[in-house]
Amino acid sequence: MKFDYKRSPRLFTRREALAMTAGLGAAALGIVPARAATATAKPLLTRSIPRTGERLAAIGLGTAIVFDIGADAAQRSERRAVIETLLAGGGRLIDTAPSYGAAESVIGDLLTEMTAHDRVFLATKVRATSRERAVAEMQQSQRRLRTEKIDLMQIHNVGFVDRSEIAAQLAQLREWKESGVFRYIGVTHSQSQERANDRLIEILRTE
Repeated sequence: MKFDYKRSPRLFTRREALAMTAGLGAAALGIVPARAATATAKPLLTRSIPRTGERLAAIGLGTAIVFDIGADAAQRSERRAVIETLLAGGGRLIDTAPSYGAAESVIGDLLTEMTAHDRVFLATKVRATSRERAVAEMQQSQRRLRTEKIDLMQIHNVGFVDRSEIAAQLAQLREWKESGVFRYIGVTHSQSQERANDRLIEILRTE
């Protein structure tokens, strides 16, 4: 099936997202079809980070929408089961962002309950462009995620950022990386933005 990247990506309804989450939760509890159980026996597909060689599972856990659940205990229990399934299967990457509602806080709370911060590769993002606002946003992410160290900090949707601001933002992220707060820095972009690919190429060439 051919996917048209020029069209806006379809967002799942809350009902659909919860249904998928419930399915992963069932897997964590051992309610797994025979075919799925057989599939887990295959070698884990991984990819290496070019500059360091650190390997990560090719599939990680995104938290937009599905982890924006507030303090609801039942839903948090389901999401915890999803994280447990990820870790049990050899996955580590959890991706979140301040713009995902309560997702950062939910992830931070659950990882603390599970004493699992050192078992995950935690990625989040910064959208603010001014230095002061970016500092405040990144410090807020640390508080919400309940950790001083973040594996990957990314400029969020670089296609929406003015070209003149990108160098300053990356310089700020490099400062935090050099101080040991971030292990890696990067950018994200959206296929819905026509200039996003060109902007990404510019960054790769200069960095």
